[in-house]
Amino acid sequence: ILADPGLMQYAAQHHPQLRLHLSVQGSATSADAINFYREQFGVVRAVLPRVLSMEQVRRVIDRTPVEIEVFGFGSLCVMVEGRCALSSYVTGESPNTHGVCSPPKAVRWQETPKGLESRLNGVLIDRYAPGENAGYPTLCKGRFDVAEDTNYYAIEEPTSLNTLELLPELMKIGVRAVKIEGRQR
Repeated sequence: ILADPGLMQYAAQHHPQLRLHLSVQGSATSADAINFYREQFGVVRAVLPRVLSMEQVRRVIDRTPVEIEVFGFGSLCVMVEGRCALSSYVTGESPNTHGVCSPPKAVRWQETPKGLESRLNGVLIDRYAPGENAGYPTLCKGRFDVAEDTNYYAIEEPTSLNTLELLPELMKIGVRAVKIEGRQR
């Protein structure tokens, strides 16, 4: 599973027997983009970003011979995978090239008198009350202080993707694989 065109070219030239899959970090949101990777590197499967609607997924499938994989379970994001730069402002590492929004080395959890705090590279991004479930520490889903004892989600309230009820329709339109998010979650 690759996103870097240079690595894809190397793999296609030196290991033509490999079944190359385009990572979601390749940010291919159209059949034209996927067909480019197929023609240039021999990609046989592509993982689509989570922001596409069912109709958009169907249109992609109808216009490419490449197998399509979609996320079935995991967190949702307002960004398109492969096109996000938000956390790189705090961590210095792009999620597009490092594959994660919050690199483990940048995440810190600390119990304080105000609650459990999550920090990303020293920046406070959320505080949880005793007994409150803590979420994955990303800037886009952080709750930030706006006034004394008041915090809110600045960009997006955390929510999860669950396509269990959509599985029959996903199969019907030709999705070949359903991905379960796992790394760091």
